[in-house]
Amino acid sequence: MTESARSQTFSIPELLELILLQLDTRTLLTTAQLICHTWTTFIKESPTIQWALFFKPEPKLGSRRWQNPLLAAAFPSIFSSSEPEIKSNVNLTFTNFDMIRNPHKLDAYMRPEASWRRMLVQQPPPYTLSLLRSSTGHGGQLFYHYEALEIPKSASSGLCMETVFETLVFGEMWESFTSKQATETIWAPEQLNGVVRKDLERYGVKDFGLMVFTSVGWSHRGRFESSLHWECEHVEKIRQEYRQIGLKSKYSEKAFTKRKSYGSLWD
Repeated sequence: MTESARSQTFSIPELLELILLQLDTRTLLTTAQLICHTWTTFIKESPTIQWALFFKPEPKLGSRRWQNPLLAAAFPSIFSSSEPEIKSNVNLTFTNFDMIRNPHKLDAYMRPEASWRRMLVQQPPPYTLSLLRSSTGHGGQLFYHYEALEIPKSASSGLCMETVFETLVFGEMWESFTSKQATETIWAPEQLNGVVRKDLERYGVKDFGLMVFTSVGWSHRGRFESSLHWECEHVEKIRQEYRQIGLKSKYSEKAFTKRKSYGSLWD
């Protein structure tokens, strides 16, 4: 292809879009936008490319779910399989976060304008972030505490990574941290233990979006992975970084609607 033919091809928006969509997500987000100002503008203004980069909700995927590969690489223990038939096998841990494994990257991750913050966690995106905490009482009775953050649906909204991350870092889960607890993300109702799922459904909780499920005193997978004290140290390190750069978390406990239960779910 001659230089003239190449330039003509890249000058046709439809062709340029098709070419750029052949790139992997990381290259499309970073390297491609360094080529020239025209490409940068085009990538930011193309709805299809913004869907591919998880910056805007994809309206045409139907029932197919597609997790953000860049976020999954950076925060692996959050991104267990979203397939209903595949159960979660990973306890949520900060230890395998890229910013923790590679401390020299922490400053870059903490930047307010860092792109991961506004990325959707999944296409099509969830519009609810649910927190469920369960504990076992005498006789094996389950006690629940459930709360949810609802995000209004629009062509430009959805559950973004900053909301999930700051809820985990600045939420209440670390205030009552115990070594006998297991926390994991649930991406589909079918991944929950049947008893817990039926309890939630009985009281009207069917579409919980992305759930952070903490079980105390038991594990719905039938096992525990010991929670180590340095999880809290990682959380405090991130909180300290926020304070040092003067960054205020957007997490608000008041944004979550709460329901409490004492055995038969909430009263």
